[in-house]
Amino acid sequence: MSEFNCFLHITKCLKNGQTLENRGAGWWLSEPDGSCSTLIDDRVIDDMKESGLIAIELPYNTLKAVLCQQG
Repeated sequence: MSEFNCFLHITKCLKNGQTLENRGAGWWLSEPDGSCSTLIDDRVIDDMKESGLIAIELPYNTLKAVLCQQG
C-alpha cells in the first residue's frame, strides 16, 4: 500500500471511530470495541504528524493520535 493510500485508510478508520494509540509497544489502530488491532509503522505516524493530518496527545500513560481539523 502506498503511503498516500495508508494515510487515507488511517484517516477513514479514525473518522469511523477507530483509535490510534501507542502504549509503548508501537502504534496500534484498533476497532472501537477492541476486537481487532493493526500495528502501524512509526514512520507513517511521523509523516502524518508532520503533514498536519494528526496530532499526538498524551492523556494519562497512552499516546493517542487524533485527526486535525481540515479547512
